Amino acid sequence: MRLFGRGFKITILVVIIICGFLISTRMYGEPASLESSSSTISQLYLFNTILSYIRAGYVEEVDTRLLIEGAIRGMLSELDPHTIYMSPDEYGELRVDTVGKFGGLGIEITITPEDETLTVIAPIEGTPAYYAGIEPRDKIIKIDGESTEGITLMQAVNKMRGEPGTDCTLTIRRLGEDEEVDVKITRAIIDVKSVRYAYIIEPGIAYVRLARFSEDTAVELLSALRKLKAQGMKGCILDLRGNPGGLLDLAVDVTGIFVPEGKLVVYTQSERKSGREKEFKSAGGIHRPDGDIEESEFTKLPLVVLVDEASASGSEIVAGAIQDLGRGLVIGEKTFGKASVQTIIPLDVEGSDKPAALKMTVAYYYTPKGTLINEKGITPDVELEYPKYSPLVSKMSYKGLFRIYAERLYAEERENALNAFENEPYFLDEMMDLMRESDFHFYSEAEEETLPENGWGFVRAEMEKNADDIYKLLKRELLRLVEGEESAFKFMIERDDWVKRALEELRGEMW
Repeated sequence: MRLFGRGFKITILVVIIICGFLISTRMYGEPASLESSSSTISQLYLFNTILSYIRAGYVEEVDTRLLIEGAIRGMLSELDPHTIYMSPDEYGELRVDTVGKFGGLGIEITITPEDETLTVIAPIEGTPAYYAGIEPRDKIIKIDGESTEGITLMQAVNKMRGEPGTDCTLTIRRLGEDEEVDVKITRAIIDVKSVRYAYIIEPGIAYVRLARFSEDTAVELLSALRKLKAQGMKGCILDLRGNPGGLLDLAVDVTGIFVPEGKLVVYTQSERKSGREKEFKSAGGIHRPDGDIEESEFTKLPLVVLVDEASASGSEIVAGAIQDLGRGLVIGEKTFGKASVQTIIPLDVEGSDKPAALKMTVAYYYTPKGTLINEKGITPDVELEYPKYSPLVSKMSYKGLFRIYAERLYAEERENALNAFENEPYFLDEMMDLMRESDFHFYSEAEEETLPENGWGFVRAEMEKNADDIYKLLKRELLRLVEGEESAFKFMIERDDWVKRALEELRGEMW
């Protein structure tokens, strides 16, 4: 399981949140008139004819409104994945994107175009999905026993969101594995705060985890940086891994904190028009609600930006500008490649007091040097590869064994649980006992019958091979219980190879 996720072709933050790169909620002009060609007219006549036959002769009464809505969705499915029709209820859900907290699982999902399956982009650190062992690229085969074949992202969002304290069971198939695993996750209040963590990671160097772009992101970030400066910050690691993006103006403002005034941050261009449609330049600070600019003192701050395959849209705008303008080093994996401009067009619906909407792609984003981000992503200056946990460790996490072990030890020892764990040389034996008690099967039952001790000897050998990862995940769970989420997060960050590389680069630049 990785601390941060990998990316795919559509970004949706499931915490469940719908996240997009929406430049406006106004009408994007008036609809063009229909083509007058005989081909178009005949196709519309065919559609109306079929609809008439269904209404008149289908075996059961049909709701014409649902048929037409289905036809609209089918039409839009022929375009890019970001152009969609939203019913009044779905349009209302879109506004959740800027709400601070609500009930959910803590997963970013996508539908991968190559196989049209519901797929995890990344779990969000500190959420139920994160601690349940959900990993990037996991395929969600079922939600509460119902197949996800043919499901839309909006439908998946609605199924996974719910009241805190209620359970949702996801049937997962992991990349490279044939077995499907049921993972029961208890919904919780999900905090979508932008700046999740900001602290001095070593003398002179700050670490800032920017989880997403929402209404208060730039204000939060500038405030956090000023506090860190007062603590001696001379260089900064900006962690955008797993950040699915958000609103364009916020991405430009975040970039403006690090980039001098007047520098080009990003521009948009449509294939149907020649030349740039709109340029977005740094304000050398952030835009205040009253319209004034609050200047930033960090436009020369030594900077390393961490990205991965789940860094999308707004994250890619920031990383691309920092890279092109030479304002810092970008480290990690090639990013998601979602940089198309969508506009929201409200639509009146007969019989509803709430509008529906068309979310339509109207342009693409380009970096200052003219690199098309969409479907290509940002290639880091320093490319790294994340190690994955072994299948055994992943399955142990799926089954909640690390959480169960930590909860039992905490119940016995309370505040002394960490010391008890550190002084326990036989924690692998105890984990083995827990696995047997939990009816844990690493192999299929048919395979177990052919193996000595039903394969437990092999399991033990595999555990010893992965003892460091087992120790790390057990301690993370204990830290969460004894000291809280922040302590658990920092523990993992200290052992993060990418962060270690970023520290090396900043040390070299600063001293």
